[in-house]
Amino acid sequence: MSPISLIYFAIAALGFGGAFSLTNIAVAHFSPLDVAAARAGIAALATGGYVIWVGVRVPLTRKHLAVYLLLGVLTGAVPFAAIALGQRYITSSLASVVFASIPLFTLLAGPLVLAGQGLKGRKVAGAVTGLVGVAVAVSGGKVFPDQSFLIGGGLTLGAAICYALGGLYVRRFEAIDPRALSVGQLVAAAAMLSVLTVSDGGIPVRIENPSIFMTLVLLGVFGTAAPMVAIYLLIKETSPSTASLVTFFVPFVAVAIGALFLAEPLTPTLVIGFVLVLGGASIVVRTT
Repeated sequence: MSPISLIYFAIAALGFGGAFSLTNIAVAHFSPLDVAAARAGIAALATGGYVIWVGVRVPLTRKHLAVYLLLGVLTGAVPFAAIALGQRYITSSLASVVFASIPLFTLLAGPLVLAGQGLKGRKVAGAVTGLVGVAVAVSGGKVFPDQSFLIGGGLTLGAAICYALGGLYVRRFEAIDPRALSVGQLVAAAAMLSVLTVSDGGIPVRIENPSIFMTLVLLGVFGTAAPMVAIYLLIKETSPSTASLVTFFVPFVAVAIGALFLAEPLTPTLVIGFVLVLGGASIVVRTT
């Protein structure tokens, strides 16, 4: 890769990986809905500013609005809320490992969403390996895992499935500029989550440490908007297959930040699950 491509790659991996740690910090001070709504809203503003700056037009026909709404649900509102709620129960490290299963669900759901996309033996083996890794990580090595692990892991797994479905669905609209899609889906997600959080009481205006609001800004700008734009630029500079490799670096970043700055334990089962998930996902992505 060229130096500029490496920069885009690093921004995407660091941004998406750091988002798990930022979410972990934020949910200790705000409700999960507040965190999800703030993340979507701030990211929409930041991405919208970038799109205006580079002069990209965002189509607003009825068809496009329907696409933004569906993607807003699948890749914004539901996963943002699920990840935030899940991290009330599990560490950011574990959440990132579970989230790395996106390629596995993309493979399994592909034949249901896209015509002509079948399942190949080696890819299925990779998917099974990865899913076993998720089970190992979430179980913590116990036959009967703690309820908190199951709840947090299940919510994060649901977020990964939503992202996989959204990624497959967006392939039907490759003619639409990805930057326009990003803005549209983030605005839709922000609108939906804002309604929910206002009905739930809204983000508190008073908090013991006002600087904690900066966590939400960082989550929206550097943990969401910046890596989304970086992925688009990386695809433009290289290829979609190269950009997909970011998925494998996200949990490395999240686990490292969690261990170094959040004192999250690096357990043997987390490491084993981590290796299995990334190994399975690697087979899925690289097998033709």
